[in-house]
Amino acid sequence: KPLPSPKPLPSPKPLPSPPQKGGSTGARVLPLEGGARGGLREGLREGLRVEHATFGIGTVERIEDSMTGLKAVVCFQNCGRKTLLLKYAKLKIIE
Repeated sequence: KPLPSPKPLPSPKPLPSPPQKGGSTGARVLPLEGGARGGLREGLREGLRVEHATFGIGTVERIEDSMTGLKAVVCFQNCGRKTLLLKYAKLKIIE
């Protein structure tokens, strides 16, 4: 006896936008308008503490170059180590 056909999966729902934080956090937005390499010239380097809207506060462990652009490996306090593509990650350097 043949097996029944599988039912099609429902379309994925879009993810909700992260909550927007108001007010000043004492941090400056890392400018990446000229691409991630421009951001490096503005001071993003290993050992800096940064803030990400979703992952929170973390420390840059290393910066890697790849075919898709520069990546930062950041160890976040609440969610561990993440590798972020700098052209998309909106990091703030904590002052």
